Amino acid sequence: MDALGAAILAVFIGTYIIISTEKVNRTGMALLGMGFAGVVLWGGGHPFHELVLGIEWDTLLFVTSMMMIVAVAGGSGMFQFLALRISKPS
Repeated sequence: MDALGAAILAVFIGTYIIISTEKVNRTGMALLGMGFAGVVLWGGGHPFHELVLGIEWDTLLFVTSMMMIVAVAGGSGMFQFLALRISKPS
């Protein structure tokens, strides 16, 4: 692994550790970590258009959509309803 890969790995691990403490907003910290990773890659000599072309947009949009659906379903109490429904004796 080269120095650039190690720097990106350090940003990822640092972001993950900070998010896991649950003392900061997860979305804000994820965006901040993404920004740090972009700055590290850009500082490593990669042009911006290469960074944008390297993003898997389908995967990113799918994961974002699933997170939004789960957040709405969790807020509505759907998971508690399903848990009670499943655990109820037949």
